[in-house]
Amino acid sequence: MMTPETRCKIEAIADGGNFIVDSSKLTGLCFFTIVAFLKAQNEESVKYIQRSTQLQFPTPSDF
Repeated sequence: MMTPETRCKIEAIADGGNFIVDSSKLTGLCFFTIVAFLKAQNEESVKYIQRSTQLQFPTPSDF
C-alpha cells in the first residue's frame, strides 16, 4: 500500500520532470526564433550585397 509520504515524493518528482519539459520547449522555441531571424537577416544582407555589386555594362548610347 502506498503511504501519503511516498505519493507526495512521487508527485514532486513528476512536477520536476514537467518543469524540465516545459523549460526545454521554451528553450527550443527561443532558439528556433533566433536562428530563423538571423537567417532572414543574412539572406537580406546577401541580396543587398549582390544588388550593390552587380556590374553595370555601358550601353552603346553611353559612348
